[in-house]
Amino acid sequence: MERLSPIDEKTLTADQRRGYDELMSRFGIIAGPFGVWLRSAELLEHGLKLQEMFASRVKVEPRLIELAVMVTARLTTAQFAWVVHERHALKFGISADILEALRERRTPVFTREDERLVYDIAMELNISDRFQRRIFDEV
Repeated sequence: MERLSPIDEKTLTADQRRGYDELMSRFGIIAGPFGVWLRSAELLEHGLKLQEMFASRVKVEPRLIELAVMVTARLTTAQFAWVVHERHALKFGISADILEALRERRTPVFTREDERLVYDIAMELNISDRFQRRIFDEV
């Protein structure tokens, strides 16, 4: 059961239509937080700016960012993140074999050392009891 009813594309205001078109061109889906963003032109504008800020400041190549997102999405069963990022991961060069292994919760076979390293780091950050204790002790 959804918390908010889906927005009917036929009833979009001019601002919502611009936002809808922007979200579809960037992400190809209106779900998760995007349905909330569409209800407020200001929230949509700031949400997109926040994403742009993160993207412009990251020094790691998009292929590796998408791999880390996909590992984390699978470990946390974040289906929305998986659906949104799977096409980006493929577009930026993560192989379908790696994504299939992640989908099946298997350790992928990596041919690129940087991808293996990102996988290992993402796994450590997500499942390491030692890391989780340290984070929670600092809060």
